[in-house]
Amino acid sequence: MVRELITFGRYPYTGAFASLTKDDHRVIEDAAAATQVLDYLDRPATQLSGGQRQRMWIAMILAQQSSIMLLDEPTTFLDPANQLSILDLVTDLNREGRTIVMVVHDMVHAAKYSDHVVVMKNGEILKSGPTEETLNSDLIERAFGISTMMVADPQTGRKLPLAYSVCH
Repeated sequence: MVRELITFGRYPYTGAFASLTKDDHRVIEDAAAATQVLDYLDRPATQLSGGQRQRMWIAMILAQQSSIMLLDEPTTFLDPANQLSILDLVTDLNREGRTIVMVVHDMVHAAKYSDHVVVMKNGEILKSGPTEETLNSDLIERAFGISTMMVADPQTGRKLPLAYSVCH
């Protein structure tokens, strides 16, 4: 059940055999509400869509009440609407004071949603810094061997890389 999986986030506070307190239950429900899975708490996780499952996992992390969240490709295998929804949720959590560290291979998502990027190639850091100062066509060509043009995001004005060819 979804509730049980989110409850695992409370393990650092409860231990293996402790009972959940009233506060633990509140934290679990708050995490479920923040990630929009409150209505699914009593459903099997196997009945959730990919986007709902991803929200459930983020709820489990929220239930830990950690100030830092590590996310590895949080939008993989999700449709475009769920990708944006998850990234908007992560952005909101960051604005609420959580530090978010994400691995994201989608350059557009990295450019739109990250304040700081680390661009790597073959396990080595090519460049690191504020997104707008770091992510550019020359660096992307060096890192990934593709040509891009930078286009303005109509919502934020940030420059987003649009890939158009593989460099030979």
